Amino acid sequence: MKIEIDLNDILGDGYGAETLGDSVRRQIVESLQRDISRDIRNKINEETARIMNDELQKALKDQMPALLADVMNSEYQPVSSYGEKGNSTTFRAELIKAVAKECTYAPSSSSYDENAFTKGIKLIVEEQMKIFKKEWDAKITDKFRADCLTYAVGELSKRLGLTK
Repeated sequence: MKIEIDLNDILGDGYGAETLGDSVRRQIVESLQRDISRDIRNKINEETARIMNDELQKALKDQMPALLADVMNSEYQPVSSYGEKGNSTTFRAELIKAVAKECTYAPSSSSYDENAFTKGIKLIVEEQMKIFKKEWDAKITDKFRADCLTYAVGELSKRLGLTK
């Protein structure tokens, strides 16, 4: 009985029998190819994303006024949370209504129910009243002091017999 062992079957791989040097060289080349192709793919993706972003920004800059005008003037039909359809309107009309509603002075017993315009007016009036109160108190205090001194001088003059 004769047993033959082919070392190429044991030491070889899908590339056939190769020396250690050939195997190392092949693995280094494959690793470099993999790394270079990954780097090239990443660079292509980055450049593509940058170019697309630049072009998109330029297109938005060029088209934004027209798009904004279209959005402001386009009609739509609002739908409530219950599915009820409202009257057709435009974004411009709704914006005007919202600004008009917010610019209405409507005081309320609760500051939570007041709009920003009402809160702003109240804050301005409150600050002006503080300034007025401070000035008023200073003038009243000065006038009261002057009247008190005049009265005191007059009374002392009478008691001392300087005036009749």
